Amino acid sequence: MLNKTLINFRPFFFIAVSIALGIGAGYLFYFDRVVLGITVCFIFLLFTAFCVLFSGGEIKKKLFFSIAFVLIFIFGLGAFCAQVNVYDTANLEAHYYEVFGKVTSVYELDGGQRLTLENVSIKGNRNGKLKYGVNLYVYGESNFGLGDIISFQSQLIDIGALYEGRLSASNIERGIKYTATVNPSAISKLGTNLTVFERVNLFISNSIKSGMDKDEAGVAIGMLLGGTEEIDGEIIKAYRSAGVAHIFAVSGLHIGFLATALNFLFNKLRVNRLIKAIVITLVLFFYSGVCGFSASSIRASVMSAVLLFSSIKGNRYDGLSSVGIACAMLLVCSPIHLFCVGFQLSFAVVLGIILLSAPIARLLTFLPQKLAKSIGTVISAQVVGIPICIYAFNQFSTIAILANLIFVPVVGVIFIILFVTTLIGGFGISKIMLFIPNYIFKAINFAITAIDYEVFLVGGFTFGVFAIFYYLALIVPCGIINIKKVQKSIISLVLASVCLVGTIVISVQEVQMPKAFVIGDDKICATVIKAQDENLMIVSSAEKVFSLNRFYRLKDKEGIDKIDTLIFTQSVNDIAPVITRLKEVFTLEKVSYFGLTDIATEEVIRKAFNLNVRSFDSGDKLFCKTDCTYLLNGYAVECKVGGKRLAVFGKFGSGYSNYKGLDGGLDFIVACDYTSLIYQEYKPNEFISYLFDPLYKNASSSGTVRLNLK
Repeated sequence: MLNKTLINFRPFFFIAVSIALGIGAGYLFYFDRVVLGITVCFIFLLFTAFCVLFSGGEIKKKLFFSIAFVLIFIFGLGAFCAQVNVYDTANLEAHYYEVFGKVTSVYELDGGQRLTLENVSIKGNRNGKLKYGVNLYVYGESNFGLGDIISFQSQLIDIGALYEGRLSASNIERGIKYTATVNPSAISKLGTNLTVFERVNLFISNSIKSGMDKDEAGVAIGMLLGGTEEIDGEIIKAYRSAGVAHIFAVSGLHIGFLATALNFLFNKLRVNRLIKAIVITLVLFFYSGVCGFSASSIRASVMSAVLLFSSIKGNRYDGLSSVGIACAMLLVCSPIHLFCVGFQLSFAVVLGIILLSAPIARLLTFLPQKLAKSIGTVISAQVVGIPICIYAFNQFSTIAILANLIFVPVVGVIFIILFVTTLIGGFGISKIMLFIPNYIFKAINFAITAIDYEVFLVGGFTFGVFAIFYYLALIVPCGIINIKKVQKSIISLVLASVCLVGTIVISVQEVQMPKAFVIGDDKICATVIKAQDENLMIVSSAEKVFSLNRFYRLKDKEGIDKIDTLIFTQSVNDIAPVITRLKEVFTLEKVSYFGLTDIATEEVIRKAFNLNVRSFDSGDKLFCKTDCTYLLNGYAVECKVGGKRLAVFGKFGSGYSNYKGLDGGLDFIVACDYTSLIYQEYKPNEFISYLFDPLYKNASSSGTVRLNLK
């Protein structure tokens, strides 16, 4: 006889699951993955039927919830499609405009700033206020800040719903649709207008900067306000390698510290429970607003509010229900949250702690109870985040469990001390109030940066769809499903085995497959080829100053840290500054440039960079392992990659002529300019423009484009 209470039914939790599955189905249908979309719908129906048949309670009640789940699923599907469609159709088609907007965030880039503009208005081909904001890239010396009202003239480039082959979830969630690039001299500052949240944010930032040294201030600001904009690149890299960079994302950790401190204070003052719950909840949401209303901070604030108000009536706190309420609220407000890494990690970690921490702690009964509980909490939080970290960052830290076990309790104490001293110090005495915290953070930074934690990083593989089996293997042993321990163990072991075998198979296939990536903007245009024998980079055009961000991402995500052959479609006189910049990211072996041999300049480059340098002429076979030939008077490089023919065109400059040196049957062409003429002449299977082009896929608005070499 079937166990009628096989499922521990949690209405709010299953509501959250229903809307999440609906959003997932909406994503698949919207981007033409119909078969997978139908599969998700089928899985949802099975999930609903399973809940009805095998959970306790009256049949009428279960049927009511089943109908509600279906309606919520349909809502999630429709809401996602509507949100993405509105975003996708708000294109400005790369016209030039006079732009007015307010700076709502400032991110320091290598060689400039990225300003996020909201409340944007335009004059030009269209006039009026825009629904979405702008990411403005300012290269050169600039000093714009939060709340500044600015104006400039520039081309606004549309960001598509898909960016670098993935849903542009972060941009859609933040309401950013356009990008622009200008010099600082082209920007006019019209004034400053700060909200209450922004004023408090600046008050805290300025207090910390006034009272602490630069590196320590950056870490302190990140801990209190979230974000890594103020933190030195090497320092944040060390924190990430150690697996403790989550302290810079305002989440349950921070909200929990603040809520605990306030709760302790109000209990000492014997404040009424209802008043205490209301005041603490308001403070938590205000703090979330100061930190930008991140999904993790809102989730933690909602869960804390549920805990506070449920305790008033003496009700038992149910973690799954509170997570379900918080998740459903965020997804109803913005379905795109589901695809944001911060949202995924935030909820996965909390669910992991709720479901896994107690079972893990029970396995550690030979340890003191508090230590076993702490270890169970840390292990559960880390284990559930592994597939997400691999997908988003291509790595995770194996030392993170030990590091967090030591680090988190320390951070709890420091957070409260820093919070109080910063607020008091902001009234002109920050040097005094933050004197001791400054040296505490010096000690923390030293402990984090003194050891090379990169040796503990694991990556270079992918779970793919088998991440589902990974999470099912973790969920089965928990308390959601009521079956015998032996049955749970067997099912979990089978699921884990499927995950392991599947992950190995697809990871081996991914490693062996050659890859090609197109990186393009108005500062640099480059194609990177990763083959089994060598890595090749073709630079079609480049200025002396350009951003390295996408090259760093390529290095981190694809493991490309060495370029065996670097090919320039320009003369030797222009390449030294570009080599200098690229060597910050990659180890370079050999360099080829087009044109007449310049022995003197070559010798300078050899001595400066310790590189093998040589020139080549039209039709020369380049000295690299990839089947690569230079053709067309220096305007195109033809390669064979994984059996596919790829032609990469340089920048023509003086004008395009009808070169016919390439044979037909090209699989891919990548070009900077004269794209329509080149396409009409060769008609490749796929055409990619480095720069924005409304007719073709382009690396300017689509991000780094990976070519499909399968």
